[in-house]
Amino acid sequence: MDLLEEEIAAASAGFSGTVGVWGRRLPGGETVALRADESFETASAIKVLILAAALRRVREGRDALDAPLVYGPQHHVFGSGVLRELTPGLRLSLRDTLTLMIAVSDNVATNMVIDRVGGVDAVNAEAARQGMGRTRVLARLDFASGANTQGFGRSTPAELGGLFERLYHGRCVGAAEDRLMIDLLLRQQYNSALTRDLPYALITPPRLPGEQPALRLASKSGSWQGCRIDCGLFFGPNGDYILGLWSKDCRDARFHVDNEAMVLLPRISRLVWDRWGGGA
Repeated sequence: MDLLEEEIAAASAGFSGTVGVWGRRLPGGETVALRADESFETASAIKVLILAAALRRVREGRDALDAPLVYGPQHHVFGSGVLRELTPGLRLSLRDTLTLMIAVSDNVATNMVIDRVGGVDAVNAEAARQGMGRTRVLARLDFASGANTQGFGRSTPAELGGLFERLYHGRCVGAAEDRLMIDLLLRQQYNSALTRDLPYALITPPRLPGEQPALRLASKSGSWQGCRIDCGLFFGPNGDYILGLWSKDCRDARFHVDNEAMVLLPRISRLVWDRWGGGA
C-alpha cells in the first residue's frame, strides 16, 4: 500500500460502511486502488454503461441520435429526474433522452433508453463486449413492483474505472461516440462526492459564454440505500486522471448533503487531488 492509499485508509477509519476506490493518472500512470475488485451496488453510475449500449447501436447504424422516443406510462418511475413530473406522450430525440439520463440522472429517461436498446440483456451484452465480467444491470427501474429489491446494478471500482479509461483514450465505442459520451458526462449535475472539498476557484461555474472552469469533470454518480458512488474523468490544469469513489453498507440512510458517505468521499477526492491534480 503506497502513501496515498494509506491516507485514504486512514481517512476511512471509523466509517460505518465499506469504501472502494480506483483511480489512475492519465494517460497511463500511477494507480490508486482500495477494494477495487470488490463488488458494489452501482446505483445510477451504471447509466454510463447504458449510454455506451445506446451509442453502440448508433455507431452500427441501428439507431439515430435524432430518432424520436415517446415517454409512455410503462416508463414512469419515481426517483431522480424531471420526466416523471411531465405528461406521458412527450416525444424526445434519442440524444435528448440520453442527455436527461446523464445530466440529471433521469430515471424515466433511463427506462426509455433501456427499452430502446432491447432491454437489460442488451445492456449486459455491452458489459461483456467491454470485458466487464462482473458488471451488470440487474433490472429495469421499477420501484413499485419490487423489481429493484436487489438493486439496479453491480460492478467493481476497477471495472467501471476501466470503462472511463477506455473512454478517455477513445477506445470505448467509437471516436465520435466517445466524444459525445464525454460531452454528456461533462453536463452531469450531481458530482459533489468528487468536487465538494476541492478548491472552489477550480470548479466555479462560468460567468460568460465560452468560459470553462479550470477543472472539468466528466462523471456519473449514483445513490442507493446505504451506498454512494461517483466516478469520472478529471481534466485539470496540471494533468488528467480518473477517480471512482464507492461506498456501501453505510448505516446513515439519509438522502442528505451531510450523509456520512457524502462527507467522507469528498475528503478522499481531495486527497487524490492534492497528489495528482496539483492542489491549491
